[in-house]
Amino acid sequence: ARGAARSLTRFISMHNRSNSPFPLLITFITFSLLLLLTPAAAQLARKNGRGSFLLDPVVPGIPRYRRRSRLHCRGPYRTLDGACTASHDLFAASASIAHYSRFKRLDNSDPTGQYLPSARTISNLLCNQLVPTCNARKMSQMVTFFGQFLDHVFVATTANNSEPFPIPIPQDDSVFPNATDGQGHLPFSRSKRAEVLHKGRVLTGVYRPVNVVSQCIDLSAVYGSDFTRNKALRTENDDGKL
Repeated sequence: ARGAARSLTRFISMHNRSNSPFPLLITFITFSLLLLLTPAAAQLARKNGRGSFLLDPVVPGIPRYRRRSRLHCRGPYRTLDGACTASHDLFAASASIAHYSRFKRLDNSDPTGQYLPSARTISNLLCNQLVPTCNARKMSQMVTFFGQFLDHVFVATTANNSEPFPIPIPQDDSVFPNATDGQGHLPFSRSKRAEVLHKGRVLTGVYRPVNVVSQCIDLSAVYGSDFTRNKALRTENDDGKL
């Protein structure tokens, strides 16, 4: 957001000599989008509206697990919740299961790296742009926001508020000196976790964050990753429109 604000400032300075209102109109629209998208991009998946119970993880013993495990992936298409994406494992890439990786036994219940620099320190170092720098591929700041939207299409987690993991803020931070918890930390919580499913079976003792959307680029951020929310989003005359 700070880099985008700098870009807008430079944009205004380049066009303030023009008598046309068009550049200023573009600036106003872009800045409005920035204000709207920045807080939206920082929000975790939350329970709200129809189908909010579907943010809970799919684990053995609940009806959603039993229904999904009885699927027969014989058709040409995957399901709305991502099941049947992979022919060898109907649970793979489906919504509301723990992240799976090739490192089957890698558990992240206990965080490591306590001796590494703060995430905010790393962010400040990477985003420390002191002079105007044009992108070599002539891309604007909107590419960043599109990337953030695309990220939320295949990854979204819910916060576990009972497991706070505050981010230390450097004393010379120019943005968050007064936006901390009073102890020099930015409030933050770890994601909810569940045991990993591999081919429908639980890898006992291996916990990872639960991804509440399907793990594919399928516009689930728009259409939803479950039939309940998808039906609520669409019109009732079955024309497929939202």
